[in-house]
Amino acid sequence: MPSIILIRHGETDYVGKRLAGHLPGIHLNQHGVLQAEQLAARLSALPITALYSSPIDRAIDTAAPLARVRGLKINILTPLTEINVGDWQGKSIPYLRRLKRWRETHEQPARFSFPNGESFVDKQKVMCETLMQLVANADSNDVIACVSHADPIKLCLAYFLDMDLNNFQRIAIDPASASFLYFAGSQIRVGPINLVEEITANRTIR
Repeated sequence: MPSIILIRHGETDYVGKRLAGHLPGIHLNQHGVLQAEQLAARLSALPITALYSSPIDRAIDTAAPLARVRGLKINILTPLTEINVGDWQGKSIPYLRRLKRWRETHEQPARFSFPNGESFVDKQKVMCETLMQLVANADSNDVIACVSHADPIKLCLAYFLDMDLNNFQRIAIDPASASFLYFAGSQIRVGPINLVEEITANRTIR
């Protein structure tokens, strides 16, 4: 039964404040580096056989401690990248919340495309096809770690949970969290989801 661990990158100075999108040079902040180290320690006992990462800096930064403790190469896999937010890249979230179209990202995401960017539908398709190809090429006992971003991970989990895409934003994926998928033929098991070191009773809805 191959399994996949979906890992969100650690904290950056943009998390919760701006849409970093595909901007280069956005690295983990001090807390994010600590999160990545703690995540690697938590996952170090698992028999991870392959490690893939989004090509974006903050994802590679998060993969690095896990690669070190497990003695693995970081394989860059472009489909794991953040959704293309187009004209909204780099914009502040408080500013974006004032836009009428921002509500669509939560109320009607199945019909939404970022201005001059990507749709949630297309990103979900690319991500899920990529994960299924990894599983198809894997041995039965392989454990594959994939470092990606919040929305792509939520979209994948929604797909494998057979959730309506319009509800995918109900899934919480925190920085430096790990979520698990298990594959056995046509059978798929999901969970645990959003394993983190720090648990909060309060959550801001972006």
